Amino acid sequence: MSRAHTDSRRAQVCARPRPGIAPGTLLIAALLVWAAAPAAAKTYSAERFDSTIRVRPGGDIEVSETVVFRFETGTFEHVFREIPTRRTDGIDVLGASMDGRALAFGTGRGQVEVTRRSRVRVQWRFDPTSSSSHTFTVTYLARGTVHREGGVDLLWWRALPSEHAYAIHASTIVVEHPGVRVGEPRVETRRAPDPAIDVQDNRIRVSTAAIRRNGWLELRVPFEAGSVIAQAPLWQQKQARQAALGPSWMAAGGLVFVAGLVWLFALRQQYPAPDRRVRTAPVFEPPDDLQPALAGALAANGRVQLEHAMAALVGLADRRQLAITEEPKGTLRQRRFTLRRLRNTGPLAPHEEGLLDTVFDRMSDDPEQVTLSKARSRITRRFRRFRADVRRELTARGLIHEDRQRIKDRYGRVSLAMLVTASAGLLAAGLLVPRFGPWPLFVPGALVAAAVIGFIVQGATTPLSDEGLHHAEAWREFGRHLKDVAHSRVRAAPDISTSLLGIAIALGLASAWSKFLKHQPAAAPPWFQSVSSADDGGFPAFVAVWGASSSGGGAGAAGGAAGGGASGAG
Repeated sequence: MSRAHTDSRRAQVCARPRPGIAPGTLLIAALLVWAAAPAAAKTYSAERFDSTIRVRPGGDIEVSETVVFRFETGTFEHVFREIPTRRTDGIDVLGASMDGRALAFGTGRGQVEVTRRSRVRVQWRFDPTSSSSHTFTVTYLARGTVHREGGVDLLWWRALPSEHAYAIHASTIVVEHPGVRVGEPRVETRRAPDPAIDVQDNRIRVSTAAIRRNGWLELRVPFEAGSVIAQAPLWQQKQARQAALGPSWMAAGGLVFVAGLVWLFALRQQYPAPDRRVRTAPVFEPPDDLQPALAGALAANGRVQLEHAMAALVGLADRRQLAITEEPKGTLRQRRFTLRRLRNTGPLAPHEEGLLDTVFDRMSDDPEQVTLSKARSRITRRFRRFRADVRRELTARGLIHEDRQRIKDRYGRVSLAMLVTASAGLLAAGLLVPRFGPWPLFVPGALVAAAVIGFIVQGATTPLSDEGLHHAEAWREFGRHLKDVAHSRVRAAPDISTSLLGIAIALGLASAWSKFLKHQPAAAPPWFQSVSSADDGGFPAFVAVWGASSSGGGAGAAGGAAGGGASGAG
């Protein structure tokens, strides 16, 4: 019998569920085993990771890395090494081998594949293998690695990969150089013990062991200026040119920022300053006859929000224009509410008429009844109309100053225009970064800062008239009283069957009043019909759900070593 047939028979036997074990249980167990398998399938380590670095006159270094991998469990088909090109003039792979045999460049098995992006990736491909040790070698040229810094020619190189998911048992780094050293080499390690350093005339040997995952070793070797390089490498020259232009880019960004502020200041000069000397004594009764939505928008400095629309519906329910019913709980035990239009006679404000037309859509299957979730969705989609109606009514009552509202809106448009322009500028600046570095980003960044200031000024600008400011402060003071009522800091509990509940929702107190109403079992007004008992909390839950709101609407070379990168197997 063939091995494949035997494996097939075993698979069939394993697939049959044992008596007494549910198939679903077996499926879950199989999925857990399958999910855990990749993490435990392959284990390996590096017996050695050695590197020989030959410093060439002119600042290039030729690096020959040798890593001996011990594959312990699992099957392996490739090994990779990634080498960053940062702080170099480029990486050229000269050759690679496996177990002493040179490999041709290519993408097939028995070849080495080289890809170049921000990192140069070298990948050895070989026949599947396991429970064995293999030696991998790569030789590459890192051009322009030695650079000028602090009056010396400096080799700053991370000799081990910064990212590796395996332990390295031992490592020896040898540096051969033609230059004249002007100081002792410095070695920095991470997740590795202090190394042994042996320094000779033109040779440095660094040895360490027991390097843990993602551990590395970094060398800094200073040479006498001009003994290795006659001039700075190209990447450093580019950084110097970019740094020289940095002040110009910063000045351009400063001019853009100042221009944005001047624009905002010019708008401010057109703004009729309000009389801010508003002093209001504690208010224990509604200060005027405004409907809940108008009172809420006034207290919110003219901002119309979704909770104001919901408060308007509560006011309409209190005037018997609609009824609200709690339906039986759904499958997930969530509370559900339905709105039903009663069409009683009585005067309606324009914003109330528009709101009812929005909630009870005449084109729907049932134009006289709608669920709370659908009503909220319809209001959100057509919120611009409700907001415009509220603002028109406040303006007609003399509570919104038309010139102040115009300047406030213009602040928003100007700030938005600056933000859109800055977004386009960021894309353009991103195209200039490879040539000029990050400095071009100062220009759109300055425009973003000016736009943010514009939005802040818009938020601090009131559209209310002087009379509107007085009314708004009175309503805010009344809101403080309602908050005290909700927190039981006053003795007299008001009659919530009036429009007072709608006002509380409009003033942002839905959550506080929902908690307060839990201790008022007889508080549900006649327009609210519940399928549950009075102490089931249906009405307080309705207030909490109903009132949930949402708004309408450097110079020189940068520090750091070259080299590092990543390494691994799979």
